[in-house]
Amino acid sequence: MTGKLKQSLLIAVFALATVAAALEPREAEVDESVELEAHAAIARAVNFLVNQQAHNGSWSDDPAVTALVIAAIVQCAEEPPEKALQHGIGFIADQARDNGSIAGAGQTGNAAALSTVAGAIALMVVDAEAHGAVIESALKKVSTPDYAGNMQVLFWLTEAAQVAKMLDQENRLAMPDYVGKLIKRCQHHNPSSDLHGRIFCESTDGGDPDGLSGTRTAYGIACLFRAGGDRRDPEVAAAVISLNRSFFTLDEYPHARSKALYTFYHAYATAHNLLDDQYRKLTERPPKWRKELIEVLMAQQLGNGQWRHRKGSDERDPNWATAHALLTLRLALD
Repeated sequence: MTGKLKQSLLIAVFALATVAAALEPREAEVDESVELEAHAAIARAVNFLVNQQAHNGSWSDDPAVTALVIAAIVQCAEEPPEKALQHGIGFIADQARDNGSIAGAGQTGNAAALSTVAGAIALMVVDAEAHGAVIESALKKVSTPDYAGNMQVLFWLTEAAQVAKMLDQENRLAMPDYVGKLIKRCQHHNPSSDLHGRIFCESTDGGDPDGLSGTRTAYGIACLFRAGGDRRDPEVAAAVISLNRSFFTLDEYPHARSKALYTFYHAYATAHNLLDDQYRKLTERPPKWRKELIEVLMAQQLGNGQWRHRKGSDERDPNWATAHALLTLRLALD
């Protein structure tokens, strides 16, 4: 297979897996001038990330970061750099453990789970033939019952299932059958509380101490839709109402408390991208969010093309933040 053909196929796989097909053409939300500026911002960010690749093929010497950067480059680069992508998945494959996990030194729990799922996606999309054994072992690992312990891992697991389906590998990784069960366990039901409808599993005292419930709720909505849910389902309706409260608007999202601003933007865009088609299915007008999100991201991009959230633990790493920002822009422009 030629490099050009292979690049076309991998871009198509990611596009089909991550963007819901619209039932009809979307009403134009983004001015042509804003769209042109957004594409220029994407080009700067892709160039930044390509230049950040380490000699060992990694980004930030971390398989999860490397996998998400690869996803961002594949979806956003006009001509994905095949040599850099191959070098990157080589690093990911080298992090494979005997138990099927793909994780860096010291990574355990949900961090290792996210790394394994994201790594498997990158390997499947870029070169499944060369890394078949690692992929087989990783998919077997993530297929175990109740593998995902939080909404971010569950979201990327549903993404992996969609990629596997597009590559005719559904027999190796089907859509998790516990999506509804996990969300039902994690969703908060108390109409008198500001937390009503939000989806997050980590808190032990019923609170939201790290300010990440918006991100987890948005990823939870996406997972419900991917598992066949409907906007009229009680769990979905409560989560959507919660997500659209002023606390979670782009202008008012609590930057100071959040450890994951750009992860939130990505979750927000993913949920609303899927919601758009749910509204159309019910012949309702979807809310407009694309232009606002694009303008927010462009205003936050630094001159060398990167994004960074200095108050976020993971997002102090510009590779992690920039990958999420790029994936978000791709969703907002599609």
